[in-house]
Amino acid sequence: MRAGTIVHTPDGIELEIELAGIASRATAAIVDLILLFGFWLAVGLALFSGQDILGEGIGSNFFLSVVILFLFLSYWGYGVFWELLMRGQTPGKRLTGLRIIREDGLPIGLRESLLRNLLKAIDMQPGITYCIGLVTAVRDSKGRRLGDLVAGTVVVVDTLKEVKATKAGAAWAARAEQGKTHQALRLPGGTLSSRHMVMIEQFLERRETLKPEVREQLAERIVNSIRDNLGDELERLGRKSHLELLEKLQSLANETEEPLSPTPNAKKRGSLF
Repeated sequence: MRAGTIVHTPDGIELEIELAGIASRATAAIVDLILLFGFWLAVGLALFSGQDILGEGIGSNFFLSVVILFLFLSYWGYGVFWELLMRGQTPGKRLTGLRIIREDGLPIGLRESLLRNLLKAIDMQPGITYCIGLVTAVRDSKGRRLGDLVAGTVVVVDTLKEVKATKAGAAWAARAEQGKTHQALRLPGGTLSSRHMVMIEQFLERRETLKPEVREQLAERIVNSIRDNLGDELERLGRKSHLELLEKLQSLANETEEPLSPTPNAKKRGSLF
């Protein structure tokens, strides 16, 4: 049974994500290494078949320097290329169902990929035994090797389908795939932050599981907490029950096409649930 970790997304949603085990990560690494060796073999055979064209230059010091540089760039560039192309996956990780994400749950970018792949040079020491990386991953609570710690990334089981099973999870997954955060709701008479909208979304998703009196109490608490932010907009929305008001606000948020806007306090916990 693999361990899980709670990811606090920039828009205030908490997601429990399953961490990748060392065995599955090792399997993915072996698959990637086999594919990389296959690529090197194909290039080597192509050079060997074209040695008549290359002539004596194939054994020169310059040629050997070019080969060493090619091996170096292709080895370190393999991970960067595939991780950016497949949003946190290499062919080996896709085959084993793993994905690299940032610690806030969003997709990795060029910076994270470069850092974690360049630090392989340390993680794989001594030699190519990966002892440093293995020891670091075993001692870290999230199984991160040195490259992950520096880059701020974590390797997880790719359970995006399961995450999408809930309404809040589906919304998060869509934003994560785009590298965006939750949308704030801007109205003529006031503005609700992305954090407010997450709170409303979470409440409405669970309202049917609550007793009527509890549902009304929570709806009233939420409305009171956003009353100052809405300002004159409360009058524009008309007389509604607390629950109807929240439903109306969510409906407006789903219809708006304003730019997505993160909030300063987005990383803090604050869900009522």
